[in-house]
Amino acid sequence: MWTVAVTTLDGRLHLLDGETGSERFSVLGHSKVCGSVAMSPDGSLLATASEDSSWKMFDASSGRELLAVAGHDGQGACICPMDEEGQRAEVIASCTRNGHARGVIDVAFSPCGQRIATAGGENEVMIWSAFTGEEELRLDMPWFKCTSAISVTFSPDASRIATGSDDERICVWNARNGELIHTILHAHVGSVESLCFSPDGLSLASVGGDDGCGKIWDAASGAPLRELEDKRGDDSACVKFAPDGRFLAAGSTAGSVTLWDVATGEEALCLSAHTGRHGCICTLHFGEDEEGDMTVVHDAACPHVGHRDPAWSVCFAPDGDALFSSSDDGTVKCWDAATGALRRTLVVGAQVKGITVGRDWVRDQQCVAFAMGQLERLGAGSRVRGLDPGVVRMVLEAL
Repeated sequence: MWTVAVTTLDGRLHLLDGETGSERFSVLGHSKVCGSVAMSPDGSLLATASEDSSWKMFDASSGRELLAVAGHDGQGACICPMDEEGQRAEVIASCTRNGHARGVIDVAFSPCGQRIATAGGENEVMIWSAFTGEEELRLDMPWFKCTSAISVTFSPDASRIATGSDDERICVWNARNGELIHTILHAHVGSVESLCFSPDGLSLASVGGDDGCGKIWDAASGAPLRELEDKRGDDSACVKFAPDGRFLAAGSTAGSVTLWDVATGEEALCLSAHTGRHGCICTLHFGEDEEGDMTVVHDAACPHVGHRDPAWSVCFAPDGDALFSSSDDGTVKCWDAATGALRRTLVVGAQVKGITVGRDWVRDQQCVAFAMGQLERLGAGSRVRGLDPGVVRMVLEAL
């Protein structure tokens, strides 16, 4: 029913079958880390963002590249000079390229599927046409202490855009004209790593890179509503509302995934990771990896079924029945959103950075083709031409 798109450390985009875990395709989309991926509402398009300063659009049925919007990378039409590390040294005013000057950290589709928002490491947030790749709007980001825009998301009605940056700020913007609506000055300690509007658009959830806690804000005023602190001390890295808005999921740098009850702020579920704590029998060692940090020696008999490394991204299936999480351990895990039971583990191989889950475009089209064929035989094909593929599919599944 659903497809799962993930991006990896090696710059690849993978599309997986949400039911079986089988891989539909894998394409090398970028030359550097591909940290974020977004799916269009109908499931037909996939947008990716990368540290190579570009964002791209792919056909979800084949993996074919449809758009490539390059940044200021010193190649092709870009006349900007590069430093010794291959980063843009400065942006030349006469350069005709409109892309990002540094890595693209986050990407988001508008709810209508017609626009793309990208957040870049040079503190730029840009809005683009999803069909042509033309720049439509550039947000005038504050420059107080900010050096990077980290996260971006659209409100459910597409009227607002929320951005998070590395100077503790959350900004909410008018998506039509780019005007700043309000700013939450000290939302978190350090960077605002992830943002998500509630399905009704009334609330905004965020997690911080340094304080590691989740927070819920009034989306209209910026007033704080709830602070969600992990009882195990795991630092949250990403956040996502359930489709009905009742629960909020967060992945952590420890690899655990937590669900909170939005109404009460209480923890509803914790999908524990292999941390050597809280019932995990794996062994901890200190100072034995390349950076001298703690490492975990995994025990095959450990009862925990969670991730073994940081869980950088989480996403609910559109019906809210399942929760997917991705990790540096090279896997995507599918959890029962009601019970927390592990349904399946999808093995990707490379470290997984971004994840999105959506409608299966290929199956939708197959259902439409089947329905049209049957209705043509009955002489009623003209009555359903132009119907949303998802509607046709739901009707067929209900029969």
